[in-house]
Amino acid sequence: MPTSRSRTGDRTPSERKHVGLTLPRRVKQQATEAASVHDWSVGDWVLAVAAEFGPALRERLGRVEVRKRPKVEDAAFAALYLTPDERDELDDQAVACGLNRSAFVTAVARLGLGDDLEDVVASLRAPGTSDQPAAAP
Repeated sequence: MPTSRSRTGDRTPSERKHVGLTLPRRVKQQATEAASVHDWSVGDWVLAVAAEFGPALRERLGRVEVRKRPKVEDAAFAALYLTPDERDELDDQAVACGLNRSAFVTAVARLGLGDDLEDVVASLRAPGTSDQPAAAP
């Protein structure tokens, strides 16, 4: 997975705190494997795929009404270790997509693992809605 994001920053591990979320077990396992290929933590890998795929996801979801709480099949708890700034960056992207943190991380992780954007969007679409712009609040 190409990325220009450096994983060797000036942050010490002690500045990172536990950020919990729920992911499908398959996504958690594959994300852990993908991170280990780069010798990164899962949190670093998630930040990289969020930077790479988040904008396309946000653009595509801007035309779709999303589920408020997407169902997670075979859920597994995941812990990312992030600085407060990294956590806020991730949360800002999730909110911009109209998703909670778990749903956003699941979506960008699936994209980073090779899933098709349309398949990811379909899993987030609210039941009974079409691919029309979401109604203004």
